[in-house]
Amino acid sequence: MSLGRIAIAVAVWLLVAPCLGEDAIAYRQTVERAAAAHLEALSGIVRGEAPAGADAAAHAQALVGLAAEMPRLYPAGSEGPGSQARREVWSQASAFAGAHNTYAQSAAAMLKAAQSGDAATLAPAFSTLALACKGCHDRFVRN
Repeated sequence: MSLGRIAIAVAVWLLVAPCLGEDAIAYRQTVERAAAAHLEALSGIVRGEAPAGADAAAHAQALVGLAAEMPRLYPAGSEGPGSQARREVWSQASAFAGAHNTYAQSAAAMLKAAQSGDAATLAPAFSTLALACKGCHDRFVRN
């Protein structure tokens, strides 16, 4: 590749890279809002405030799916303006991965509890899931 082509490629990258970060932030925030909505729906079901027939398993399944997506939501370069993610997401990547793993396991346990049909297992599973969310947010999300 010629020096001129390399210079053009670098220039294009410098123009495009900030946009990639902005797109990553917007997408991440959309996925996080979806997860929060499913968590809120589960909270209502657990507290007995949801309409009859509310499907805890459907919401838990959605959280399991979103948990699988979350590691890809934090690419390098997506810590710019508009992001609520703390720098520790990247500087303490192994701790962040551990927090995500706790969340993913808690979401899977919530799904198992919801699918069991045993209402007594929902509240403890939900509590564990909510604590996993809180633990990650306390450490890795700016308020």
